[in-house]
Amino acid sequence: EFTAEFRLGWTYRLGNMTLLTHKLNASARNFDFSKKRERYLQTLLPITQEVAARDVVSPEFIQARHQAIVAGVLLDLGLPV
Repeated sequence: EFTAEFRLGWTYRLGNMTLLTHKLNASARNFDFSKKRERYLQTLLPITQEVAARDVVSPEFIQARHQAIVAGVLLDLGLPV
């Protein structure tokens, strides 16, 4: 349950993104999390398994996940975090 304001600010940020094959992504569509989770559980990708392991995805989880992904990218690029 996300507010309209949260959705507007976080829909296209890394913390809200998952990696899926084209087929799984097409089957997940824009369903709610419980239905998407069924598709997420079918992948071997750790970044998506992290989301699938949760029963609920909260705004706080998405924000913390975003910060961790961005920090990891910056670290891999040799840039200051």
